[in-house]
This record gives sequence, structure tokens and C-alpha cells, in this order.
Amino acid sequence: MSNGVLVPDGDKLARRRALWALLVIALVAAVLVALMAFFLGTSKHGGGSKLPLATDVSPDPTSSSPVAAQHSSHSARHGHGSHGTHGGTSSPDDLSAPTTSAPAGSCPGSAPCILPGDPGQLVVALNNLRAQHHLPAVTGTATPKAQSCAVHNGDTGSCPSTYYWEPVEAQDGKEVLTKIEGNGGTSFLLSPTLKAIAVGWAYVPSNKTYECTLAAA
Repeated sequence: MSNGVLVPDGDKLARRRALWALLVIALVAAVLVALMAFFLGTSKHGGGSKLPLATDVSPDPTSSSPVAAQHSSHSARHGHGSHGTHGGTSSPDDLSAPTTSAPAGSCPGSAPCILPGDPGQLVVALNNLRAQHHLPAVTGTATPKAQSCAVHNGDTGSCPSTYYWEPVEAQDGKEVLTKIEGNGGTSFLLSPTLKAIAVGWAYVPSNKTYECTLAAA
């Protein structure tokens, strides 16, 4: 006969049930701890994944490519229509502002008016600049669209698809180029692929200044 203590079958079954109950409780506790740690960690560190709001992002005012119409300290506007954000769609006949042509430095009234041709010799100035950099000359002509852009203060709806608009003190193509370069347009002026340009000049009698548009033709 064995010297061990005999355990009734009922006691063995009760102990097994108690052991399984403890295991289940321990497993549930472990799952709850894991879930609490996950949710607490997410709420603590979730701020790092926040997407920036539109108000958190400011445009770069020093962008050097003419991709969107914008105002600089000199009120220069420039745009590139291939992005679909800007591009001239109105014809001069659709515009309310006066588009009367007049001799250089004068207008028939007090409203701004278009100046015929290229009185500031912008095409000559540009070709001289390109020659200094061993680049081929471009052809240039005064066009109604560029003139409309000039007399309408560079508003994109009045302008060609790719352009620079600059207000200047005199009919001086060199001054226009200097302001375009100052507004990040050097790469445009000295582009090896630039072949032809359109030019437009306007006169503003109220302050005796000029406005000029240089556009890719």
C-alpha cells in the first residue's frame, strides 16, 4: 500500500478548475494591460502624425520660377499657365479698362493707356543681356495680349500664359530686366530654350510711371 495521501477525485477536479480559472484571469489581465498601454501611447504621441493645416503652410516669397501670380515688394506679378492656376483667357475687347494707344509718355486722358511698340527697347536690352552670357538672341514684338497685361496692372486674366509684369519709372528696358532679375526671373531671361518674346508697354498719367510686360511668345 502506498504511503502517499489519496486525493478524492472530486478534489482533483476542483483544483483543475481553479487552476484554469487563474490562467483565464491572468490572460485577461495581460490583454487589458496591453490595450491600456497601446491607447495611452497613441494619445501621448499621436500629435506627431498631425497633417499640417492650410494655415500652417506659408508660400515661399522667394520662389525663382514663374509658376504662380504673386505680389512682391515691387508689385511684380508673374505666372506660368502650364500649371493651370493662371493664364490669360480674356481678350482686350472683354476688358473694361481703357486700352487706347498713345505716343510714348502721353495719354489722351487721365486713365492709363497702351504705348505702341517697344519704346523702352526691352528686346534690345534682353538680347544684350543674353549675349553677355553667350546665349542666342530672341525675337520680340509688341502684342495686344502683352499690352493688355501692361495696361491692366499685370492682372492674370488680362495676361499671356507666361509673363513678367513690372512698374518702372522710365521707358527703360534695362530697368525692367533688373527688376525681373530681382524678382527671381534670371533663369527665365537666360533660358537656352527661350526663342521669342512678346512685349507690352503702358503709361500711367496719374503718377507718370510706366508698366511693362515681358511674355514668352
